Amino acid sequence: MIIHFVKDEKIIDQIIENFLLVSQHNVFLVFSNDDTGNFKHISFNDEAIIKAYNIKRDDINEVLIMNEAQAIVLHSLDYLFTKVIDKINIDIRIAWIAWGFEIYMHPKNRRNLYAKKTKQFLIQKRPLVLLKWHLTKWNYLRFVTNNVLNLTNSYIDLQEKSFKRIHFLATYIYEDYVFFKNLFPHTNLSYHEVAFSTIHQYLAGTKDLKIDGKARNILVGNSNSLESNYLDAIDVLYGVKETGTIYFVLSYGNDPGHSRAVLKKGKKKLKGRFHPLLNFLDRAEYIKILQSCSVGIFYHFRQQAMGNIIAMLYMGARVYLSTKNPAYLYFKRSGIAIFNIENDFEIYGNRTLEVHEQILNREKLEQMFSREKVIGDLYSLTMALLN
Repeated sequence: MIIHFVKDEKIIDQIIENFLLVSQHNVFLVFSNDDTGNFKHISFNDEAIIKAYNIKRDDINEVLIMNEAQAIVLHSLDYLFTKVIDKINIDIRIAWIAWGFEIYMHPKNRRNLYAKKTKQFLIQKRPLVLLKWHLTKWNYLRFVTNNVLNLTNSYIDLQEKSFKRIHFLATYIYEDYVFFKNLFPHTNLSYHEVAFSTIHQYLAGTKDLKIDGKARNILVGNSNSLESNYLDAIDVLYGVKETGTIYFVLSYGNDPGHSRAVLKKGKKKLKGRFHPLLNFLDRAEYIKILQSCSVGIFYHFRQQAMGNIIAMLYMGARVYLSTKNPAYLYFKRSGIAIFNIENDFEIYGNRTLEVHEQILNREKLEQMFSREKVIGDLYSLTMALLN
């Protein structure tokens, strides 16, 4: 039996569905304080497969023994997962399907995630943030701050301790693995290529979606987070005059100070073209907005918003990423028509992607995230864990 550590997230339903296509010998432990099994996002209700796990009450070793566990799959390296991994006292193979934040948000890299204007805002808002990152960057400094000054929590230590127990880092983005190994060269995790969602799932079941023929709007980012570098993206867009509406996604995330700064600067510089998305939209409304956008801009310096990026590429939009984003290298290596903010935006702006490039991207993505590819990758990971 393979035991999965998951949280109650929207994406988990499709992950459960895909793993069960490979084998019925999977149990998903949903880390939750709700023992009723009434989850907000997970719709599967088979108690033989889906089980609530209460970290304060349940003993992970008893759970593993009771379920005859042969391996564990971590869906992200969440803080609670690291606490439980630290308590496992049996020898068991572990795979970590990386979501990105666990790698790029580490103090060793955190200061590299922000463009100039965003970093200035962050330092002004939190003057001690650079000191905190420095104090948590190295093991010996963390020891002092944890045990003497009591300034930081133990997540980073538990995370790095978990690396010693994990056998595979599983992701479809090899560049994530390379980045991880550069940050932690002494770890022994092996890379395992795994695409875990199909293109049909990325498009929420509507495979024939395309941008409108007269689309000229722009979508920027995917969340109200500093890592979106919105304050810098506004400057990039300031010189582009012939656009329709410029949408900034601010409905996800919880940083009201950052949101206020983006609203103020966006209204001042982009005038009537600036349109913040402040409230959650239902799927039909959001799809309608995506179809009106000929361009997507994601100014992250880390792998983030892959669902939105893949959907927009498939729909035929011209997508810009930063050259500092490993996902940009991933798409270029994969033969996708992708563009960079630093150089290409000045050349192409909000020009609609050429038809042959739209067709190329659709064909490539259908291969990269086909049902057969996803099932094959998950089968390969399963065999690696069990053999």
